Amino acid sequence: PVVEIDVDFWPYLNPYVEFEAESEQAIKDVCEKLKVPYSKLTTLDNDSMYKQIGIDVKHTPFLVLESDKKD
Repeated sequence: PVVEIDVDFWPYLNPYVEFEAESEQAIKDVCEKLKVPYSKLTTLDNDSMYKQIGIDVKHTPFLVLESDKKD
């Protein structure tokens, strides 16, 4: 099975590693190979992660990475 692994960068969130696969077992297998504790993973989406830090993305006009800001 194929597992896609990305490092995501979003404004105001810490960078995080995203695992995507057709099955949960495929992700568990990759975690085991990489020695990443599966219990440390989350299934939260970006909206939920923003809510945890007090940002409601549905009522925020835009979010910009510091490196993308124009003076």
